[in-house]
Amino acid sequence: MTHLALGARGPSSSAIVAVLALASLLAPASAQRLDAGYQASARSLTSGDAQVTVVSEGRVIFFDGQQLILDDGVRQNVLLSFPSPVFGSFTVQVSPTEVLFGESSNQGIWKVPFAGSGQPVMLANITFNYDAVPFGDNHAIVSAKTGGFAANDNDLIAVDLTTGQTDLVAVIPGASGPLAADAAGNVYYATSSNSFPPPAGSVEILRFDRSTVETALGSAVLAVGNARVLYQGLDAASSMAIDDDGDIFITDYTNNHLVELSDINSGLPSRASLVDYAGVTAGPSSVMFVRTGIGHEAAEFEPFQASMAGALVIHESAWAGVSQLRYVTPRRPVTMVSADPVPSGAFAIQTSGGPTRATGALVIGVGAGIEQALQVGGFEQPLLFGLSGSMVFVNAPFDALGVSLVPLVNPGMGGPLQLSAQSVFMVPSTGLIGSGPVRAITLQ
Repeated sequence: MTHLALGARGPSSSAIVAVLALASLLAPASAQRLDAGYQASARSLTSGDAQVTVVSEGRVIFFDGQQLILDDGVRQNVLLSFPSPVFGSFTVQVSPTEVLFGESSNQGIWKVPFAGSGQPVMLANITFNYDAVPFGDNHAIVSAKTGGFAANDNDLIAVDLTTGQTDLVAVIPGASGPLAADAAGNVYYATSSNSFPPPAGSVEILRFDRSTVETALGSAVLAVGNARVLYQGLDAASSMAIDDDGDIFITDYTNNHLVELSDINSGLPSRASLVDYAGVTAGPSSVMFVRTGIGHEAAEFEPFQASMAGALVIHESAWAGVSQLRYVTPRRPVTMVSADPVPSGAFAIQTSGGPTRATGALVIGVGAGIEQALQVGGFEQPLLFGLSGSMVFVNAPFDALGVSLVPLVNPGMGGPLQLSAQSVFMVPSTGLIGSGPVRAITLQ
């Protein structure tokens, strides 16, 4: 057991990594499932609801085949209604108070207010519209098979959100593919084969830089050669989203799972199955990334990060069956003490919900404050660290269940002593680093 005695001062990413690296020599880490380190909750919809988008916390817009409905969890408000059922294509938020809705029965593109007193406006007709993303200050880019199902190519069309004017900006071989856009305005497109089911490994992820798309607003028309090929080898893609640190999430209907491509712009993106629906009736129909705007500013949507780093929202559906939203957020481990306050003698500090067989350390200090995001070389996500002043580091590896147990001894100091403890860990083989929240401890 370790007897508590405080010594080394001041947190630094190099010091923490050095301790973890030393511990890794004692307990080698093995690869973990990349879906660990997340938590999920579900919100039920009515069977058949589709073209779903989350516009703010608690407010969801969906299409039931005839009506576009805003649901705030208390009441429902019909935003747009058709005289007879139509086939919905997409619902995409394009401003703080408006969504763009597409349907491919009448080929309509509608701008629909969901706040205020405005009325829906049909902006344009685009044949077999499929998906859309906002672009710039007043446009949306629509993916559409305007030449019909027999056409060789798919079009990307800019729609002016005020006038409804359309402008062909790119022609890409294949069927209609999904779109995504990052905060900088770059447009991402997943190719789709004209064959169905698509040949294995036939899907590519393309990026059209914002400046390149802007040059095509007018007479120019872009082609695949004007884009950067970021990834090759996916089997299928029906919906796509990108988070704040450049990870792309794709619904793969061939394999019935949600694929994550980490660091898509790095030149060497890594691929993982974030949510696997094998053996489940429902599958991922669409995906979107929702920014929370609160919490740790530097936290990222990565495993074992702060839960307020953002949410991945997956619409799960089955034909004439389940329809629900699954909200996926990061989940940090939880640190508990065997007794609090801690009497003199033996006690233990346990951290659960961590990565399996990870290198770990328990850091115990006399000071705690606001967590700082430490950027550590070789790791994608930051390390959230909240201790200061004198501290000790104790080797604390995680077992096959993601649990770290540290036996300690309180020598008894004649009065209450306030301490703080924080678990830190890393898995070098998968580029994972993280921590649990700071836990206050009182020694008697």
